[in-house]
Amino acid sequence: ATGQLHYIGLDNWKVGRTSAWTFANVCKDPGKIGVLMGNPRYRNQEMNEAGFRSYFREHAPDFTLLEPISTYESSAVAQEMTERLLADHPDLAGLYISGGGISGALAALRSSGRAGSMVVVGYDLMDVTRAALLDGTMTLVISHPLSRLARDAIDGMVRARISAEDGDEIHDLLGDGEPEIYDLLGDLDGGNLPAVIPATSDALAELDEYGMGESKPNAPGANNPVEWRSLLQ
Repeated sequence: ATGQLHYIGLDNWKVGRTSAWTFANVCKDPGKIGVLMGNPRYRNQEMNEAGFRSYFREHAPDFTLLEPISTYESSAVAQEMTERLLADHPDLAGLYISGGGISGALAALRSSGRAGSMVVVGYDLMDVTRAALLDGTMTLVISHPLSRLARDAIDGMVRARISAEDGDEIHDLLGDGEPEIYDLLGDLDGGNLPAVIPATSDALAELDEYGMGESKPNAPGANNPVEWRSLLQ
């Protein structure tokens, strides 16, 4: 192919680094992190893993990242691989599910009794991941901002057409590919039903309250009101 090819979607490098930031700041202590990939031939998942590992090299070298295991986008394979991973590494501190088959991985966590005992990060807010956030099996979900992507894409095409007619050049049509991030927030002590909502600057403080981690000096919170989206760099 010749000419410039345009891409509309997430910045997968940022997504991987955001996932790594979560483990580094929510895990109580450094430990082993298991990694499930759908297929290493998928460029987006390869970029996820590259960004994931780069963050740990730079900011959290005390963690041990296990070699990625392919699920081939199959729930059955993901369940089998997760069960094997839990058996081989009973001291696993976290699980990063960066590919398909997430329902199988979650089933393995629940059946093993490990659900809620480790930090788990995966992709896209749907029925199975929403339920996992609500019951504590998952810690964080990073999701495609589909409405924003569609809106920005159409807006970009309109702007490009207008610019072309006016003889102007336009380069930056879309945003910077940042995802939406969801966690479990709610006033448990007050009796209110926890809700899955977009994470805010108080997300880590809420997770700490539920016993999933401990405060870190550079983490978002009341004393450092940094929005999650600013941590994607």
